[in-house]
Amino acid sequence: MMNLLLIALAVTTLSCKDNKTQKEPSKETHVCAQTQETKSIKVDALMKNPAQYYGKEIRVEGIAKHVCEHTHRKLFLEGVSGESIIRCIPTDNAPYSNDLLSKIVEVKGHLVEDRIDEAYLQNWEAQLAKKEYEHHGKEGEGGCSTEKKARGEKGNTPQKRIADFRQRIKERQAKENKDYLSFYHFETVAVAVK
Repeated sequence: MMNLLLIALAVTTLSCKDNKTQKEPSKETHVCAQTQETKSIKVDALMKNPAQYYGKEIRVEGIAKHVCEHTHRKLFLEGVSGESIIRCIPTDNAPYSNDLLSKIVEVKGHLVEDRIDEAYLQNWEAQLAKKEYEHHGKEGEGGCSTEKKARGEKGNTPQKRIADFRQRIKERQAKENKDYLSFYHFETVAVAVK
């Protein structure tokens, strides 16, 4: 009986080691991959090339910089550099606690691309004209300062923010032939303090 257990363990171990050379994953390889613990990606690394993580369930680690004061349903994680920020939104709509602030937090979930294009900007302008625009952030900031930092915004009024986005879309169109800006947020299914 003991010999059979040792042989089964050896076969499982070898199938995991052979992962690197096989083009088609075997059943054993798939089982081994599922049992491995996924490592957290730091916010700075994530934001260097977010498109490579799009659509995958991943874990992201950063410093809890800000929780939305209005809804508590936005958590902003910042990287060590202070330059990279990702907005997190709970998939279950449960509010984030202010107890997370200034702590190292790990979130698990999916990265989502948000696109800002001309249609988005025109809709925003229509909301402003009808006074249907929901204001976030402190008075005079023209929006949440943390979210604006995450998207590299410079304008302090909705009109200046829209103009800034239009200019950036124009520049991207000229460089990359893309008529939109890409931003990313993280849909969380789990949050833990490290």
